[in-house]
Amino acid sequence: MFYTVQEMSTMLSMNAHTNRYYTNQELITHLKRDENSYRKFDEESINWLIIIYYLCQYGMTIGQICEYILHYVYKVIQRSKNVTILFKI
Repeated sequence: MFYTVQEMSTMLSMNAHTNRYYTNQELITHLKRDENSYRKFDEESINWLIIIYYLCQYGMTIGQICEYILHYVYKVIQRSKNVTILFKI
């Protein structure tokens, strides 16, 4: 199921402009868009949005959050490579 920016804002009690700002900063990986280029949030996007919201509340800057996300994505890729290597043996 996919949700619009407005639906997400209502669900999470978050300002729609804040939601758009986070997505414009490309902090949410794999954000989906419909044929009109409207943002569509799936479960993974919702989870990232919640994480980003709380990291901002704890005082992290957008740059720090971006680094955090890149570090996380890098770790997931590394684990994926390690699993692939294990299965090749």
